[in-house]
Formats: sequence, structure tokens, C-alpha cells
Amino acid sequence: MPFQILHLARDYNTRTSAGCQQPATLKSQDRGIFHLRPWSRMTFNEGSSIQVYSTYEYFHKRTPSLMRERDPEFMTKFDYSFHMLTSFTYIAIFPINQTFEKWSFLVKLPNLQHLQTQLTPSATNHVLDHPSALGTCQRSDLWTELKNAYLSLTEILTSGTYLQRSRLKELTILDHHNTGFRELFPNGWMEQELLNWHREGQGRYVREM
Repeated sequence: MPFQILHLARDYNTRTSAGCQQPATLKSQDRGIFHLRPWSRMTFNEGSSIQVYSTYEYFHKRTPSLMRERDPEFMTKFDYSFHMLTSFTYIAIFPINQTFEKWSFLVKLPNLQHLQTQLTPSATNHVLDHPSALGTCQRSDLWTELKNAYLSLTEILTSGTYLQRSRLKELTILDHHNTGFRELFPNGWMEQELLNWHREGQGRYVREM
């Protein structure tokens, strides 16, 4: 992956919030981008992992990621900022589930209300039609890892630890345009995996609070 993209934004009603002051214990050298504003929305594009599937025992590889919950230094430094987020969009093309600690990162977002995910190429990205871009990877591996990634997501969203703190009320899966995704996950799969959720349109699921 040549690069990753992080986009931060804030809603108008958070710009003057008195509760968004930085903690007094925050060191000056830690006042980085995450502490410049009381961010309420974050989009993280982790890029494509397709090239990794051509390597030996790809499933043991780890993608460098901000979302790796097991990085204690990162999580301690930015834990306060993440508490402000109400919307999170995560984009990654065929991530490897073996290293998929990103979903456990959601427990660090107690005020999260809207979650969007995209784990397949966009409608304008035709990488799957070009053998040279796929290298020697097995297509079946791509879809197996994708399925496991979404099953891991449902496990997190139904865990007692998460539900006790969660304010999440809307999940949007941006992969429904992809034929392979629709074949892998027919209509109704999310409702079967997540109780008290119902579908409102293609790829949009609303939680009954």
C-alpha cells in the first residue's frame, strides 16, 4: 500500500463545547493533530492489502494501522480524542482478518453513533478485473478474509463489553454494490447475526435502542 489517508472533521455544535478542553495532564509534545480540535468525525482509509495475498503465509502478516488496539502508547495518548467521535468510516480493501484488531478499537469510541465500512473495491475500482494487479493471490482467499472480517465485526457489536457502553445506532456497509459481496452475504445476514437491528435500504442497518 503506497499510503493511508486519515480525515478528521467536527460538527458545528462541538466547536464551542466547554467539555472539549484538553486534559491538564496532556504533555505539550502530545498535542498533535488529534488534540487540535474536538473532532467528531473520522474517516480512515487503510488502502489495499491485495498485494500481501501473493506472499508466503500472507495470513501471518500485519498491516501497519492506526486502528491497532494493542498499541498501548497510541491508545493512551489519543484515548481522550477518540471519546469525542460520533461518526467513523473505515475503508480497507480486502484486509487480512488475522490482524483484524480494528473492530476491537470500537470499544474506545463510547459516543460513536454512526459506523460506515467498505472492505471491497469501490464501484469505479476494477482491480479485480486485472490479473497483473492481483499477482499470484488466490481470489478465494480475498473473499474468505472479507467474510471473516465482517463476522468479526458482528462479534464485537454483540459482545457484552461493547453493548454496555455503546451508543451506536446506525451501521452502513458500503460494499453492497459488489456482486461478490452480495453472493457472500445474501439479504438478511446482518439481521441474523445482530439481534435488534433492522435493515433500512441497501447496506444500511438501524439498531433498535
